[in-house]
Amino acid sequence: TAVLQIFLENETKSDIIDNLQKTPGLSRKELAARIGIPENTLYRHIAALSDAGILKRKRDGHRWLYAIAEKTELE
Repeated sequence: TAVLQIFLENETKSDIIDNLQKTPGLSRKELAARIGIPENTLYRHIAALSDAGILKRKRDGHRWLYAIAEKTELE
């Protein structure tokens, strides 16, 4: 989709999507470590991707785990 393409042009958002394609169910802490950015910076990007319906999250104890939403076409 056009919205997804805009997000993929942003390096950080593209890195988030790439990491979650390879390893669904990562926490913010795990994603931030893999990408090499602070968690608070990552949170802004995750919020935008979630609001657009690209990411989904589920609670696991005290943390949230993120994955690509099923309806998102990444090709």
